Amino acid sequence: RVADVPATVADTVLHATLTRAAVMTALDEERCDVPVPDVRAHELAGAYWSSARYGLDGPAVDPFSGDGDGDGKSTAPAVDLLRALIDRIAPALRTVGDFEFVDDELTRLLERGNGARRQRAAWQRRGEVSDVIDAVNEATVEGCR
Repeated sequence: RVADVPATVADTVLHATLTRAAVMTALDEERCDVPVPDVRAHELAGAYWSSARYGLDGPAVDPFSGDGDGDGKSTAPAVDLLRALIDRIAPALRTVGDFEFVDDELTRLLERGNGARRQRAAWQRRGEVSDVIDAVNEATVEGCR
């Protein structure tokens, strides 16, 4: 999954927390010689497109799918792949004491929607760009007042 630009302070902290745990996990897996999935340029381009178009509400490229013999990657719901990522990085999250934070923030995010979903909802109300800009402005200062 290609990450969206976080819309709120809470989303930004969640993104940074997940990134740190993913890096910790990748370093541990490298030390243990865990194979890295081969993702081709066109598959990555498809992942970027899907992420931009659907956010967490659509399909995403599963980097661990395919048989490694040149077969393409399959897709799965982005939310399912996000949950699989959290399962994979859970030991790192627990090591630094962030697992409960991530669990709580992810629940909140999925209930109210991420930036992409909220921007699409703002657009769908009247089809006005100004509504999207207002929604982004409001989200940017959320939690800062």
